[in-house]
Amino acid sequence: MENADKKLSYYEKNISYAKLPITAIHIHFFRGVIASSNGTQNSAKDEFEKSIQIINTNKLEKKYFLNSFNFYANSLIRIGNYEKALGILFEILEVKEFKVRFPVYNSIGVCYYNLKQFDKAEYYYQLSVQNSDDANKAQLSCNLALLLIEQKKSKEAEKYINRLDFKKLTSIDSSFVFNVLSEIEKRNKNYSKAIDHINTVIRIDERLDNKASLGSDYLSIGSLYKETGNLKQADFYFNKSYQLLNQFEDKNSKKLLLENLIGLELLKNNNPNGTRYFGEFLRISDSINSEAIQKSTNALNLKFETSKKESQIKTQQLQIEKQKNNTNMALMGIALMSLLSVGGYAWIRARQKQKQHLMEKQIEEFEYDISKLELSNINNQLNPHEIAGILQRVGLEIYSESSEAYQTMTKLHRIIRPSLTTTLTENFQLQLEQIENLLSFEQSKINIPFDYSIQNQIQNTEIAVPKLLLVNLVNNAINHGIRKNQPHGGNITVNVKEDSDYHYFTVEDTGKGRDISQPLQKGLGLSSYEKLFFVLNKKNTLKASLEIIDKIPQTGTIIKVKIPKNYQYTIN
Repeated sequence: MENADKKLSYYEKNISYAKLPITAIHIHFFRGVIASSNGTQNSAKDEFEKSIQIINTNKLEKKYFLNSFNFYANSLIRIGNYEKALGILFEILEVKEFKVRFPVYNSIGVCYYNLKQFDKAEYYYQLSVQNSDDANKAQLSCNLALLLIEQKKSKEAEKYINRLDFKKLTSIDSSFVFNVLSEIEKRNKNYSKAIDHINTVIRIDERLDNKASLGSDYLSIGSLYKETGNLKQADFYFNKSYQLLNQFEDKNSKKLLLENLIGLELLKNNNPNGTRYFGEFLRISDSINSEAIQKSTNALNLKFETSKKESQIKTQQLQIEKQKNNTNMALMGIALMSLLSVGGYAWIRARQKQKQHLMEKQIEEFEYDISKLELSNINNQLNPHEIAGILQRVGLEIYSESSEAYQTMTKLHRIIRPSLTTTLTENFQLQLEQIENLLSFEQSKINIPFDYSIQNQIQNTEIAVPKLLLVNLVNNAINHGIRKNQPHGGNITVNVKEDSDYHYFTVEDTGKGRDISQPLQKGLGLSSYEKLFFVLNKKNTLKASLEIIDKIPQTGTIIKVKIPKNYQYTIN
């Protein structure tokens, strides 16, 4: 790290050389190394990417800049872009002059492991171990061992670890090895040995001042103490982990930590803390899901745009072909023109129309694919499976420790359980019951006074409506209207009615209201319904809509949703 700082300082101070591509490459490279060491992985990825762009723009030979490509690939791995990382890594292997291949084999194994392609991961991990030098064999063996543990091959994993010479291990290697040994003992339910091994890891990482690793270490030992029923020690280490993980971008570790903290706080019957952690968990889950959704959407959009450009090029080629045909016909004289006008010309026009129709059909197919992907992504965003998963996991231990906490948990589970389906819609009557449960639940739990009323004028309560629509509208009113209007609270009114063409869903609160001088911020829930309507409106004659109205002065908010009675929720 200190070496990277010095080299970066050197290149940045030598302004006279700054215009040379090689200097710019090194500046971005060392900035990336420093950013990675500081735990800001997105910044690191951006810097490595800039160095790669300069290499490619100036058509420099890859064999002289393999470090830049390797670091770029590993920065992509750290932010979870495994497909793109694989592309870069296989590019590196294509360079014949590249001799030290085991780090790349290992990185490829990491990608396949995270993509759940375990056979390929094991193959490349084994290649990395077989081709490694003694200095790196420990870490590479640990990666292979962790994969084998994941596949329930703990004995085989232990063999790889026991082949290592423990006396020759560096501090960093020892940290890796004892982590793996702890995981093996945990799988065998030898928790005391597992805790001993993690304590060894903690001592090493504290001595190295490796704060990024310590956050995960404290999470690991806290989980082990929780398994043994030592909640006091679990709480101590979870809180130490929480303080450290907040400094870094490791969302997956933080998500796992929050899941443990939620269960622990419910066991302690500490509702305020549990609620706070639950909110954080939802936000970080939304962020992880949104990033995954954005990646898949970007990939399909890129495919679509590429196809569109190819179609445009083909269209231009057809126009050129048409102009050439017209010119040739003029030169060939009136007799030939007459012949073409009767038969040949009509044939050419028919062929052109056929090609044009084929291209338009291809574009339509890509648009259809995008719409299907968008609907799937929206459905994933609206699914409460993750919340239900937490409640199920912590349910048994909560039941044995605290009946009051268990009752609270079961109320929450009753609210979301009916929506655990794979469809985009659900029964309207079901949603009326959900919001009644939600409002009574919140009324009993928050220390802010509020009243509510539900007015339904729709005759047929068996109609299909978007999943969790009313729950999200009501939840928005509670969180942004009532909670922010402490200590006064307010009223929430749910009004549902219909006319000959539409169903109307309105949720109004008399809470604090939004600061209209600020840009309108919509949560994942409301924005998901807007996306849903945007996609489905293309296939429906009458359009659905969502409208947010700020009451003036700041005395609350009205959210109106209008859905046609014969609205189609498929794009087939």
